[in-house]
Amino acid sequence: MFPIGRYLALPSDGIFPENPEELSVGYVFNDPECGDGSETHTVREWFHKFNIPLKDDYFFAWTKTKATLSKHLRFLEGRLSEKTMVSIWNATLITLYLNYEVTEDFQTQFQKNSDMLLSLIEKLRTADAPMPKKI
Repeated sequence: MFPIGRYLALPSDGIFPENPEELSVGYVFNDPECGDGSETHTVREWFHKFNIPLKDDYFFAWTKTKATLSKHLRFLEGRLSEKTMVSIWNATLITLYLNYEVTEDFQTQFQKNSDMLLSLIEKLRTADAPMPKKI
């Protein structure tokens, strides 16, 4: 997508709505400072050139995963030891970025990985046992 960036304006309560269409999509132009500036494109034209849909289900899923995971991780970081958090961060890295088969559909695998990770993180956050204090 470079030089276009895309973001969702998330609600202030941090709760991702069931219908992502309710969220406002914004775009940012990162000036690459190259070329003579004689070409101009709309976002729609630029995305179409690279077969990127304006209504991109993966973009919504990825943004929801990041927002939810970020909220839960910040909560856990205040309650768990650094050693425990390193294990959680490593599991997050492996699950979201490395656990894929190149011969299978990416989005299906991403959704499965995301659902599994968020379920685990939410269970850690809501565990009945008191959280150990940070050392």
